[in-house]
Amino acid sequence: RRLGFRVRVVAFFEPAERRRGLRGEDSLSVFRFWLEVLLPVAVRWIPLDPVMGGVDHPRRIVEMAWEATGGWGPARRGEPALAATRASVPRGASARQMVMAHVVAVEGGTFTDVTRRYCRSWPAVQRRRAPGDWFPSVLERLNAAARSASREDDMRDISVVEEKREFERLDRGESIPKTVTAIKNHPAFVIEKHLYKHEVLRPKGPVVGFCGGSPVYPRSCVQSLHSQQRWERLMRSVLPDQLDTPFSHTDEGDRPERAPLALFGEWQTEPLRLAAAENGRVPVNSRGQVDVWTPQHVPHGCRHLSIRAAASPDDAAALALAETAARRLGIHAPRAMIGFEHTYLAAKKRGGGRTQRGSGTSNVAPVFDGVVVCADRAAEVLAASRDDHAKSSAAALVAARAGALRRWGRLVRALQAAEMVRERYGEPVGDTAGALGVRKRRAGNVEEEPPKKRSALEGHEHNFVEDVAATGVRRRRCEECGLLVEMLTA
Repeated sequence: RRLGFRVRVVAFFEPAERRRGLRGEDSLSVFRFWLEVLLPVAVRWIPLDPVMGGVDHPRRIVEMAWEATGGWGPARRGEPALAATRASVPRGASARQMVMAHVVAVEGGTFTDVTRRYCRSWPAVQRRRAPGDWFPSVLERLNAAARSASREDDMRDISVVEEKREFERLDRGESIPKTVTAIKNHPAFVIEKHLYKHEVLRPKGPVVGFCGGSPVYPRSCVQSLHSQQRWERLMRSVLPDQLDTPFSHTDEGDRPERAPLALFGEWQTEPLRLAAAENGRVPVNSRGQVDVWTPQHVPHGCRHLSIRAAASPDDAAALALAETAARRLGIHAPRAMIGFEHTYLAAKKRGGGRTQRGSGTSNVAPVFDGVVVCADRAAEVLAASRDDHAKSSAAALVAARAGALRRWGRLVRALQAAEMVRERYGEPVGDTAGALGVRKRRAGNVEEEPPKKRSALEGHEHNFVEDVAATGVRRRRCEECGLLVEMLTA
């Protein structure tokens, strides 16, 4: 970086297989780190291991990681994995064993899956990877948390495009798998019967081979189908003349009473045209809100005052009052809806039985984040919201101080009342101690009654007798001074 090169850290993670007998350090995951440097002229990321000395040789990086970590086990499931801390590694390990399943490059809070650069066979990677889309979904959440509204520079955009092209070339260089199971979810090849209900082959060709009697197509021929609302989230809108002719329909799962959902392809859409603010009014939807799925969905001439993107907690608290401040100033500031939140409610079974999976219901609620105002009035709204936050904070501080003084006053008056009772009637003794909650002292395993204390009245010791009993109350009265003690009965 001191020489002006872009550098990112690459991490390799390989979870150790859980089996009986693996304890302590043997059950830890295998991990290793190295670097990748971007060549500015070729716009290509090359691996660099400053510790082991590997430069622009991905296969050598894999071999050195295998030897340094002690091996991470064969690719086949069910076979025992080599512990990460074992010193001896069998020489001449096969390429099928040395498979890196999770390789991530990190730069500036952005996580990129670069596993394709360090593998020869993608089906071998899939056998060792976490099942389903767990790993890509985790990276997507991490990138969404670190994503900002600022646009990346041209160099960064070019590097992303070139890296995708590099991975596509590596996919095309692979041979067609020989089994139908291996070709399923393959990044380069696909069979038509493996397509999801929202996928289609367009164009349907060319046929690059056959597997199990079925024609094999390039993965680049697969296109996704989405609903009209989904295309709008992807910054595209369905052409007006295509609204009545969707490519296909899909049902609503367990709600057959709903009409089938129309699905459209990308060739039936065009770039989304956002409305612009006019006369100080922000364009809204039918619900009076602004759909801000991404920062690019903000209408032209407007600004999104996001609470989640606040630089500090004080700014977030001030932005929470932006809607009230804008309403007081007469500025149009509709709320920004950024998505939906799904809450699963498990069904309760009668008789103490176990709840079956999928027997509950799911509630969907919109998620709001700040307001959208005209760009020329944003500074005014921010200043007013900060003033409101300062006033509310000062009022809350005054209320907190008043509450503290009020509670201290109650405590002092209670202590004064207790002292007055103690001076007038003396310390509790005998049955009075039990009535007032005085604990008994223990001497070993034998309970001892607290010693009786003399009353403040000189020469007087309380002599309690039973008084007239009321419902649920037991009364004792001193014959000499008339002190009455009431106790609740069980």
